[in-house]
Amino acid sequence: MALQAIFLDLDNTLIDFSTVRRQAYVAAAAAIKTYYPGLPNKELIRVQREKTAEVYREFISGEIDYDTQCRERFQRVFNHFGIKNPALIKYLAWFFNNYQERNVKPYVSSEVTLQLLARKYRLFIITNGPYPHQKRKLKLARLSPFIEKLYAPGGKYKGKPEPHLFLSALKEANLRPKEVVHVGDEIADILGATNCGIKPIWIRPPKNEVGINDIGELPLYLKQVNSENLAI
Repeated sequence: MALQAIFLDLDNTLIDFSTVRRQAYVAAAAAIKTYYPGLPNKELIRVQREKTAEVYREFISGEIDYDTQCRERFQRVFNHFGIKNPALIKYLAWFFNNYQERNVKPYVSSEVTLQLLARKYRLFIITNGPYPHQKRKLKLARLSPFIEKLYAPGGKYKGKPEPHLFLSALKEANLRPKEVVHVGDEIADILGATNCGIKPIWIRPPKNEVGINDIGELPLYLKQVNSENLAI
């Protein structure tokens, strides 16, 4: 069965999200210290990471919505330090995401690779990031012209590794699992795709796992793939 489409993760697959996220923590800490200069910088950044991870898990599991996630991240940071400042929390919720969007960094090979792949395959984004945030990042990275549709958690749809986003994309695009591969950098990508019968391709895989190290390697990798269930 011939490959018809490619499902792609966004963060740390097509764009360098880790670098921008680290910079956003530093920038947010600096903004907080403008009002509370006595707070320790390293602790501020550490707590931001911790609370961001907490609310992210709750978001992709469907426990909280996008707007709540944005506010709750800094609400919990302020709770940790015993601070009450609702106005600053509201500002930081906007500032943090806006910083990441405006400083989005696609990998060098992302645009040309998607341009090449789009000539032969239908391309979709399957992301665990919030839809409006990811949609803006994709546009600012100048990658949206190559993408047919973006799927993200929200409402009744939980994030990867749950099957909701994959199954929704397959149904709406009238695709069968064996006609698709999914490319991502996390175990959630691998498990989510595998659980839906979709072949996963791990980008920057852990030691002893098979995959690719950069999105630019994907076209050649697809030509080399051989399996019983997928003929490319």
